[in-house]
Amino acid sequence: MKRSNEIKGQHVREAKRLLSLGYQPSAVALRLQRLFSISRATSFRDVAYASTQMDSENMELDVDTAPTPMLEQRDAMLRDLEQAWIQASSQHNVQELMQLSRAFERLHRMGGNQSQKY
Repeated sequence: MKRSNEIKGQHVREAKRLLSLGYQPSAVALRLQRLFSISRATSFRDVAYASTQMDSENMELDVDTAPTPMLEQRDAMLRDLEQAWIQASSQHNVQELMQLSRAFERLHRMGGNQSQKY
């Protein structure tokens, strides 16, 4: 069954959000498959389309410094933790804030955040 443009737009928006956080396209495609119950081929097409849209937009890219794969993954996780921190803070969830602070500290020990901008 063919997806409506609205549903495809939702999938592409989610792919763009995850790509902008620094996740690898294959990881984003897998997330789309699980989140929206779509086929592997469809998820990779959505990720490719989202990537093309992002490339066509005016975005500031730091092409001089390419982070190592581990640093790239760490920075994406730090951004996710930051978003979870904001949500937990707004809900006054002290238990989750303590867990997030420990995770944040462990990830920060892996090295500074020199190559990525939030």
